[in-house]
Amino acid sequence: MTEPVFRENQTESDLHILLTALIRHGDPKLIRAAEVNLRSLLKQARIAAVPWQNRPPGHFEPPSD
Repeated sequence: MTEPVFRENQTESDLHILLTALIRHGDPKLIRAAEVNLRSLLKQARIAAVPWQNRPPGHFEPPSD
């Protein structure tokens, strides 16, 4: 049961190490590329905590879902 948790933490640790190494390298183009890619991935990964969170601003109808 702890094995999946360990793997998950190891993956997060590896990603942190890679990102830190990239930032320390200091190449602005690489850092910008990483930022753009991470922002894109984050947009894909976003899941609304509440069903109406993704509704457009000014949308005041109560959600039907």
